[in-house]
Amino acid sequence: MITDEIQQKIAVSDHYDPKHILNTAPTKIIPFSLLQEAEGRGIDSEKLQSLGMPIYFYRTQITIHGIPEGNIDLVYGYKSIIRNLNGSIGVKYSAIDAFKKMRLSKYLKEYSWSTHRNSTEFYFVLYSAFQQNIESLIPAIKDFMVIYNRIDRNLFYGQIVLNTYYSNIFGYYAALILRIGAINSTNVIPLVECITGDSIVEIESKIRQKEEDEIKASLAMQAEMEARQEQRKALVHKIIQMYADKWINSPTSGVYIQVAPDYNLNIIYRKVEFKKRANTLYRRVGSLASSIEEARDTSLSYAKWKKYAASSYKVLPYDTK
Repeated sequence: MITDEIQQKIAVSDHYDPKHILNTAPTKIIPFSLLQEAEGRGIDSEKLQSLGMPIYFYRTQITIHGIPEGNIDLVYGYKSIIRNLNGSIGVKYSAIDAFKKMRLSKYLKEYSWSTHRNSTEFYFVLYSAFQQNIESLIPAIKDFMVIYNRIDRNLFYGQIVLNTYYSNIFGYYAALILRIGAINSTNVIPLVECITGDSIVEIESKIRQKEEDEIKASLAMQAEMEARQEQRKALVHKIIQMYADKWINSPTSGVYIQVAPDYNLNIIYRKVEFKKRANTLYRRVGSLASSIEEARDTSLSYAKWKKYAASSYKVLPYDTK
């Protein structure tokens, strides 16, 4: 959500219905089950339009003209339903067309649009890169204006805004904001196409290719991890064989040399000291070293004692050659 200072309002375009002060259908009954559905899982704007009563698309809500079932005077405790002064019922856009908006989100994120939602609206934002001065935003503003101008306002109820902003931390940036209040299901794909400039076939292909690439990358990473685990096992076995007759098992006091492979499968050595207090084993270790001699030269003076919970471990005598 944008909270930075607006530097300049470049362009704004709204598509909403004009306000009606009077209730245009004071004798029609709005079913209470409809209000429960809107308040619960949300409701489809096309379902509202099929009710046979006046429906108006305003800036913050869809308004259903009529009287709620039971002639309720006030609607208390609802997060998405509002009882208007003229008796009509308002349903916030946060409870309208959620599935269709998520479809839009799926497609638009492939073109760097961010999805935002709060208690009153669902909107998308395309951000420019940050710049040190507002003049450097001109190329981004021109690109955003191309998108702004090709979006068909008749495909949805909502607003398109292009502003520049200033952040105290990052500098100047532009943001193209698309607020979707309500949209018919048949308009989702046409809107996606005019926003992105690509056909839905191209977009779906792009999404499939990305998913395939992610699967391949995941499988390759898994194979690499399994191969590394096998290499580590082999290296651990090699280390054990290198010092086959010198290992000391699980000492509880004294200074020793610890040997193990690191992440890059190099053999590393560390000076290590153990002590036991009551029934608790403590350990402190020196710096990493590439040889036993180098490990012996490290100091434990600044190493912190920490609890050591391993039930079984192997170390080498301190004077191992």
